[in-house]
Amino acid sequence: MKHNYNIKYKRIELKPMSLMESEIYRKMRNRESVRKWFKSKEIISKEAQEQWYKEYVGRKNDIMFSIFSKEGEFVGGVSVYDIDQNKKEAEFGRLLIECKSTEQKGLGVEAAEAISIIAKKELDLQILRLEVYEENLAAIKTYLRSGFVYVKQDTDMDGNVIVKMVKRLE
Repeated sequence: MKHNYNIKYKRIELKPMSLMESEIYRKMRNRESVRKWFKSKEIISKEAQEQWYKEYVGRKNDIMFSIFSKEGEFVGGVSVYDIDQNKKEAEFGRLLIECKSTEQKGLGVEAAEAISIIAKKELDLQILRLEVYEENLAAIKTYLRSGFVYVKQDTDMDGNVIVKMVKRLE
């Protein structure tokens, strides 16, 4: 969805993701070390990303953000999607951050906290939910530190354990 939401929060800034930034995000996401954590594990072509972005800006229930460091460097992306205004909840995800130094550790927590503020104040949501592979311990740690709590776990069609978490926005 085309939007104008942005926030400066601690060491990061969230801004609407542009087509150019989505291309950088695509390259980051295509790395094997990153791709393995996404449900869809195929390599995404530049053309497929451009088509996704074109469709994305027309959707009403999907908001994608670019994450910038305090120095103004693009470091990743994050989104709120499957927004349900009737239930006042949405899915949190697509969080991907490339930290180039130990000083940037914890940016994922800050991104999750910042998007929670936007979800509450701008979108009037009460709940964010997410799913993460049980083996993705770094992501689970990030989500716990940013206020998500464990709800349950399931198994996907490939036998992978999926942890389901929620965050109540206060």
